Amino acid sequence: MGNDRDWEALVEKYYEPIYRYCFHMSKTAADAEDATQQTFLKAHQKRSALDSIENEKAWLYRIARNTCIDRLRKLKRAIVALTEGLEPSYTPTLDIVGTKLRELIEALPQKQREVFILRHLHDFSTAETAEFLRIRPGSVKAHLKRAVDRLKAEFTGE
Repeated sequence: MGNDRDWEALVEKYYEPIYRYCFHMSKTAADAEDATQQTFLKAHQKRSALDSIENEKAWLYRIARNTCIDRLRKLKRAIVALTEGLEPSYTPTLDIVGTKLRELIEALPQKQREVFILRHLHDFSTAETAEFLRIRPGSVKAHLKRAVDRLKAEFTGE
């Protein structure tokens, strides 16, 4: 994959099939688009490995699969954080939770939303989040606590 023209041809050839695969894995167009873009970004970063790989299609699909699995794990961690301490009988499906969670996260105040997304969806540590947002670690913890409390309350209707 030595030149840009070869890379563009690869993306053009596989973008739509990878998108469809990601859509089946994630079930929403927005998530599929994000996963597809992440897949090609990761592949581009490791494109030197492609020269020694016989099956470029399998290589790309493997990256897409791992990307989708990673995104699902992050979503599940966020769900666990929100449903911690709730009644055991309250077990919503992942599709319902994912859609509702996105809506509720979008409705958070900006700082709470940023902290929640960085900590629970992008695996930033408290220190990394504080550095990134240029706030103190204690503020990160406070914003995260408020965000989780608010999301739990909204999510359960309390």
